Amino acid sequence: MTMRGRSLLVTLASAAIIAAGLTGVATVAVSETGQQIIGGKNATEPYPFVANFQYPNGRPFCGGSLIKPDVVLTASHCMEGWPTNGFQIRIGSNDRTSGGTVAKAASITRNTGPDLALVKLTAPVSHPVIAIPDQVGPTGSAARLLGWGRLQNCPGIDCPTPTILQEFDTTVLADETCRGIKAATELCVDSPNGTGVCHGDSGGPAIQKVDGKWTLIGVTSRLSGGVSTCGSTPTIYVDTAANRAWINQALTALG
Repeated sequence: MTMRGRSLLVTLASAAIIAAGLTGVATVAVSETGQQIIGGKNATEPYPFVANFQYPNGRPFCGGSLIKPDVVLTASHCMEGWPTNGFQIRIGSNDRTSGGTVAKAASITRNTGPDLALVKLTAPVSHPVIAIPDQVGPTGSAARLLGWGRLQNCPGIDCPTPTILQEFDTTVLADETCRGIKAATELCVDSPNGTGVCHGDSGGPAIQKVDGKWTLIGVTSRLSGGVSTCGSTPTIYVDTAANRAWINQALTALG
């Protein structure tokens, strides 16, 4: 399965439909995406801005970042085919099963170009947001990846995923290192020695410190060259600073 994800038909059982706020059994075309961080470790500090997109039963499928009290930034492909009442978002906890706030989506705004989407919440949450920097650090600068994706390569959708948020320290690579990158709007991030993000990490953040504070430099999009084996190539992230104009325009439209 590619990191960008595949579309599949998911038939929700009655209990799941009730949990999602629907009234009957429905078949919905959704994006079964994501990547787990391979070679990472349990989060060593709180990341209150991190969001975990979940099925109504709590199973994770993508990540995101709180950029306003009522707006989460994620990957566009994570939101493909999803109705706003088909999923939940746990925000403000390193544990995807408890703590923080379980929020619901009011609207989804997907970019038709770079792989970005804004999810407006039905109500603001009280957790700190993460800022987008003016620019990404230079080639070779340190970056940290966060996510609840798979910890190893395995087929199917029943591979185990971590309960605790994973972090992985890596570096920004030269654009030409990533095959298929759109250099004007995307970043190339290293996945050394078979490590890095995997299925379930899509939409999650790449972060760098600026003046001692974490900033959001990228949104997990896909593996370089369109390969499907996690850790086999560098990872392509959407550059948040380069896409600031679209993000600001979309935020203004959301009000």
